[in-house]
Amino acid sequence: MPFQLDAMSADALAKYVTSELKRIRPGTEGNIDIVCVVSWGRDRYALGAYSHFAPEQIRRFQDKMAKPWQRIFFAGEHTAIASGGMESALESGERVSSEILARIGLSSPQAQAP
Repeated sequence: MPFQLDAMSADALAKYVTSELKRIRPGTEGNIDIVCVVSWGRDRYALGAYSHFAPEQIRRFQDKMAKPWQRIFFAGEHTAIASGGMESALESGERVSSEILARIGLSSPQAQAP
């Protein structure tokens, strides 16, 4: 199905999503406006919505993908542990901000929380 959605124009995809929302949640009819359609599958740099690892890859590369190198810090859903998708992108952003604060000698706001 994802490839079929990526093949649709933005207008066709918006109509399809609106009709599916109406089908599964009738109360959304007339209450939803789709203002932007993004196809990560058609984006030449992303080519999809999330990373996918083969068996054993995470075990071999997890600690290396997120490890800072000199002044470069790595964030992205592929470096997170707890979640997948957008939540993991946010998780990795929080991790990197804490790493940077620690590197410059400041504590992170998370460390100050009760």
